[in-house]
Amino acid sequence: MDSVTVSTAAKPTLRVAAFCGSLRKDSWHRGLIRAAEELCEESIPGLRIDHVGIFLDLHFINKPELHIRAFAEPPKFDGEGNLIDAVTRERLKKVLLSLQAFALRLQHNNKDD
Repeated sequence: MDSVTVSTAAKPTLRVAAFCGSLRKDSWHRGLIRAAEELCEESIPGLRIDHVGIFLDLHFINKPELHIRAFAEPPKFDGEGNLIDAVTRERLKKVLLSLQAFALRLQHNNKDD
């Protein structure tokens, strides 16, 4: 009979810098960042989106890419710039999970140095 081992070790908290180039109050870019923060709180433990300044040693995720056809139906954002489209929200979640996995690999590789 196979046994299942459950790890009780806590996963490290990963901090992500989110950049928004728009100054508009109802910016869709800011709405995407707010949605990313909500997704992290709801379903991606250990991943935090922080609004921080620029610092050295940045890493970027190339895939999966997130392109949003904001003017195509169904509506993606409400009048206040909040992400309301469930399909886009799920695609955003995949990007965040990919970012988390990439960051954990980087941390593991840096321990070997």
